[in-house]
Amino acid sequence: MKPVGIVKIGSSNTGLLIAASLSQPILRLNHLVDLKTPANWLEFSDVLASYRLRCRESQVAYGLVAGGEVLRRHHELRQLVLNQGWPLWEVSGRLEGQLTWLAVRSRDPAADVVIDIGGGSTEIIHQSAAISIPIGAANVTGEIDWPQMPEGERAALVGGTAYVLSRLAGTEHMGSDQLAAAIDQVLEGSSSPVWRSLEAHRQQLVIGGSTILQSLLNNFRFTQFSVSPWGYTEGLWMAATLGRARALW
Repeated sequence: MKPVGIVKIGSSNTGLLIAASLSQPILRLNHLVDLKTPANWLEFSDVLASYRLRCRESQVAYGLVAGGEVLRRHHELRQLVLNQGWPLWEVSGRLEGQLTWLAVRSRDPAADVVIDIGGGSTEIIHQSAAISIPIGAANVTGEIDWPQMPEGERAALVGGTAYVLSRLAGTEHMGSDQLAAAIDQVLEGSSSPVWRSLEAHRQQLVIGGSTILQSLLNNFRFTQFSVSPWGYTEGLWMAATLGRARALW
């Protein structure tokens, strides 16, 4: 199989995945770019151009760029993507959740629910529904009006916040007490080398994401948590290989 290139556009993180197989990706890149701020759009344009060059260097013929809420709010960003020649797929919050569910469950079929904390929204996905709430790591304020959760004990967590918390806890599989302790480290000011190695902007996103997870722990009774290395980006890759990808050149 020939490699496929995927660019995922989030409100705070834009990433590239090039792979002929998800088990052996050729290249992964991520750039923290706050797209809610127009002053950062030139940087975003440069990132997209560098990703396009990487695709050409890796002989990627087919791929796509996918984005959701941030592109719907800022049509200028949508046009910027199209002007560079990328095939664009605007993804709804519900579809984003379904793609994330597909990727996570392919690795962890026992997960009862998948919770994906992004920069601008949080997706809650289970077997029969995918719900997107407009609160993410970059914009959490006040109490969170959580939807009704499905019954179950195991939640799979997706996103940068979950990854950092797993490193602080020293494991990708945590009980609720372990997760709560890692969250406390973040919110109370961690002295861990893991935390100190993060850029200030990344730390702020993890603080926001940890606040969301703390609210989740206070409102629901999940007892086991796993941090999935696969999520929305891998779901996009799966969709691309099943026919969604378009010619890049």
